[in-house]
Amino acid sequence: MFSSLESDYPRALNALYFPAHRDEFPVPPFATDFVSWVHTRGRAYFKNNQLYPVGDMRWAIASTGCTLHFWHTDANGFGTFVFVVAGVKLWFIAIPKDGNFASFASASLFTGDFDIHNPHSDRWIIKLLVLGPGTTLIMRPNLPHAVITPEPSLCKGGHYYCTATLVDSIVGLYHHYVGSDSISNTDHHEASRDILMRMLTFFLHNLENDTPSSDREHVPDTTKWDDILGLFYLCAYYELHSALVSWSYYEEEEGNNFDTSIKSRIRARRLLYLLFSQHLFELDGVTLTGMQAYETIFNPFLAYQAWSLIHYKRAAWRSHLCGEDSFLTPSQTREDIQAALREGPAWHMFNTLGKKDYNCDTVDISEVGFAWRGSTYVVRRVVPTSFHGHVYGDRKVAEHRGIHLNITPRRDIDNETDCWIDYTLEARNKEDRRPAFRDNTKPELPTFAHGYQPETHRKQFKHDSKRSAPPNPVLSDNKKPRIQ
Repeated sequence: MFSSLESDYPRALNALYFPAHRDEFPVPPFATDFVSWVHTRGRAYFKNNQLYPVGDMRWAIASTGCTLHFWHTDANGFGTFVFVVAGVKLWFIAIPKDGNFASFASASLFTGDFDIHNPHSDRWIIKLLVLGPGTTLIMRPNLPHAVITPEPSLCKGGHYYCTATLVDSIVGLYHHYVGSDSISNTDHHEASRDILMRMLTFFLHNLENDTPSSDREHVPDTTKWDDILGLFYLCAYYELHSALVSWSYYEEEEGNNFDTSIKSRIRARRLLYLLFSQHLFELDGVTLTGMQAYETIFNPFLAYQAWSLIHYKRAAWRSHLCGEDSFLTPSQTREDIQAALREGPAWHMFNTLGKKDYNCDTVDISEVGFAWRGSTYVVRRVVPTSFHGHVYGDRKVAEHRGIHLNITPRRDIDNETDCWIDYTLEARNKEDRRPAFRDNTKPELPTFAHGYQPETHRKQFKHDSKRSAPPNPVLSDNKKPRIQ
């Protein structure tokens, strides 16, 4: 590029990806991807020595000037931040006409007569941002944009996932699956896979154990509908995960991806169980919770997401919009999605929708999309039923006597087993604080969500073979039993 600038007839060169070898940026306050990476280090499938993927998440771009990058979205549902070191960038961003970014979840956004070379002012409003030296741009995920570089420039930046824009990131992943070769300029699927699984684990660990965290602002607030919706999208993505990743249709891929996909789905279902068992969903005076809320709210949502992907892939195929695998046909996509949902919690709802007009090949693609179409619920968290047996009066007596009553449920997220530590009648002296009982066995309970066993506070006591059997009752003269 430097030699071209020094020549009499310089070429218009635009280098869009120089991977960074070290992270020169301080951790952005919105970077849930980095926070979750740190908090999950050393857990199952997350090695201690596995480094944050700086080469994928931090980069530099350079241009000799007079270059144009046509309309596109950034890969894998990532958000982007860019810092201009030298030169000028003319950054054109698309804004929904109705002001609601859920419009960009439509399957018609990049299908039909879409052409990356055209401005498409009929689809969105175009805003121009002029970025000079020292300017930083933070761009939300799934945002179509085009860039003109009128003079030689150098920029550095990075990608991110954020809890607040999790819905946009998942929708961006769906767009990437259907048309990555046409509407994106690169692919970071390995980094995306690792980070999203860590974010899922980070959310589950904090919400399940209700532990205070120095990065609590990155944990979704489960009393806010928007945060709940982000978790729904993330869990739905993992229910469909095996149909959306390349290893599922490439036999030469390593088998570890298969294991991590199953592990992620297990954790997604555990997260859903936590949400529906410990929260009330209220709408127009009707309250839902537990399995009723699960079947009423989440299952239809997941089924609609699956059918939207099927119709989106069919429309993209007709529009010559190519995804990661250009040979992946709409029929194969449908088979993969059916295999991902079969025998799952939303399989019945998926088939019910399939019997209606939603399964018609002539469906209007403008009516298909991934935006939430249901109602907005008022969410209230409820205190889960305790099984420790003691009440407020017991705790006051124990406090007066200097005895601490506590049973702390703790989930071992690494091996997916229940660990319960019983501190019954535990002395306040820290030296005497030892677990009086530990049991890692899993009780037999009714199956929830097709295969997931919910948590239980029930302890299973082991028989003490050393303890002698109680003496047999002896009959006295009046024939009444008494115990010796």
